[in-house]
Amino acid sequence: LRYEMMFTKTPLAMASYPALAFRLRKASPRLLKASLSAVLAQHPVCAGRLSGTTIALTGDGVPFTVVESRESSAPDVVQEIDLLRFADFRRPRRVAKGLEPLVTVKMTCFRDGSAILAMCRSHALLDGSSAWAFLADWARVARGEKHVAERRTPTLLQALPDDDQLNELANEMLGRPLAGSWMNSAIKAAFPLISPLYDRLFLIGITGDLTRPRVRFSDSELARIKAAA
Repeated sequence: LRYEMMFTKTPLAMASYPALAFRLRKASPRLLKASLSAVLAQHPVCAGRLSGTTIALTGDGVPFTVVESRESSAPDVVQEIDLLRFADFRRPRRVAKGLEPLVTVKMTCFRDGSAILAMCRSHALLDGSSAWAFLADWARVARGEKHVAERRTPTLLQALPDDDQLNELANEMLGRPLAGSWMNSAIKAAFPLISPLYDRLFLIGITGDLTRPRVRFSDSELARIKAAA
């Protein structure tokens, strides 16, 4: 959809290639790699590459980086600023050209066996709900559950009508073209110019709101929320 494809043009700070990160008490890189490989067989688009509005099922895979930390234990809470350390971000415009993967995984292992597992993905492919669904399937496979529900995932990101098609439709339905805004043209022209620099600044922690307040729930509080839902 046009909304999703927008995220191939916008800077990283606009959640175009967002990260999800988790603290694991104990983790096996070998198990997680094997289970990721298995779940990608059911989500082949995640292992493909983007080309225009088409995802080519290239089987190029998802990079899985393992880093050994000298620190004793993984932090209990991953602050947003720490995603720059724990996650493997890729530049959205390179993703759009098929030069970078749609999904990356990075695992930082600590001396006590704990780890931080971070997954980045192109927002053009996976929004919040679909990213959590993918992670849930991965977790089931890692736990040894044999059955993972099949999900229909598109291989073509079908675009909404472009501006010319919209005006043609408006003339047909309304008898006049849609009123345009100079802001749209300005934004389209500005993004290719500012995105590379903005992404570079983001990756060194200069841009983006990376210290936003959070609401945290204990295990018991989460259990009550789930029970009420």
